[in-house]
Amino acid sequence: MRHPCSPHGKMSLVRVVKHSARHDRCRQGKHPSRVAENRSGPPQRKEGIVISEYPNITNQITMVLLFCQAVEHAAAEQGLNSGREYLLLKRIARKDGSSERNIANSMNMQVSSASGMLNFMASEGMIRFDRSQDDGRRIRCHVTDAGLDLVSRCEQSIDERIDDILEPVAVGKRSFLDMGMVATAISLRRAECDERGFNRNSAYAESCLRFRRKLIEITRSFDSSLNGFRLLLLLGEYPDGMRPKDACSRLLLKKSTLSSVANTLVRRELVDRTVDTRDKRTQILRNSKTGENLAARIVVPIENHFMFGPKNSDKQERTMYGRVAEDIVNAWSTHYP
Repeated sequence: MRHPCSPHGKMSLVRVVKHSARHDRCRQGKHPSRVAENRSGPPQRKEGIVISEYPNITNQITMVLLFCQAVEHAAAEQGLNSGREYLLLKRIARKDGSSERNIANSMNMQVSSASGMLNFMASEGMIRFDRSQDDGRRIRCHVTDAGLDLVSRCEQSIDERIDDILEPVAVGKRSFLDMGMVATAISLRRAECDERGFNRNSAYAESCLRFRRKLIEITRSFDSSLNGFRLLLLLGEYPDGMRPKDACSRLLLKKSTLSSVANTLVRRELVDRTVDTRDKRTQILRNSKTGENLAARIVVPIENHFMFGPKNSDKQERTMYGRVAEDIVNAWSTHYP
């Protein structure tokens, strides 16, 4: 049975009862997201989180980060400075004739930040401006043929890289099997096209890039790196520890990168490692109690953020932002009390 307000799948009878009570509160206007708006801080889960309760979260995050890399790579290939510039250009192409303020608001950006990107695009001939006859202010943005051609080339590059990402899923490579849900979601978004012929992966890409920025922001607030957090999450799924080679495969990191991350965590006593006495090589990595607690503390604001959506966001923005949230939260076996 699926609760109408929950993104999760089947639930036990006890969970159904809990969610039914929660649904009653929703109908009475007491949904936790509304109550949270009146609080000074973000809503919090109960204590005692165990990372092993979050199966596949590491793979889901890895899949989204790979999709971000595909977008960033495509933008760099076409001479853009970032993936956000590609998304901004595509937003203008989809809503030709919009004002700078509307474009910035739709991208959840400061007008000054969007203006800098628009100036660069205009200098490269990707867009043009309609100006006021009174004071010369820019009042509308239009995409040029060169800009449309660049968007098409970016989409083609993204599709090619996503095909490379999804190929291991298709052949059943074990370390990728749990990524199938997000992979399927990406494939479906690519298959959908709007009235102008653009596929809808740009909205998913925007949510992925937002998710990555929020992850980095949250992990830094706990004095941790994103890769360090991912390694702690992964080791939390394996109480007996795992080999560095297997961790590289799961996190899709180079051996040197994983070694640097692991050394940092070992120095901070967040990870314990077993070393071969003969060649001093690391055989097994496992979370220490401190590392397990840190990963559980970092999960709390991430979970709260995607449960309640971006701060001060309207319904439409929550819906768009929820595309990544739905894919990731669905992989988490826990529910919200």
